[in-house]
Amino acid sequence: MPVQLRMIFPQELPLLLAANGFRLLGRDGDLTGGDLTATSVRQVCVCEPV
Repeated sequence: MPVQLRMIFPQELPLLLAANGFRLLGRDGDLTGGDLTATSVRQVCVCEPV
């Protein structure tokens, strides 16, 4: 099954969320609540609709 992925830079994501009606409440670097760092392979965002 084909899968389409897109890399989103950390500084780009808040702008994309805001442009689509979301407020960013928090952001982590993994699913256990670790800090988002330059070596993080994930961005985990907590958002709410505006």
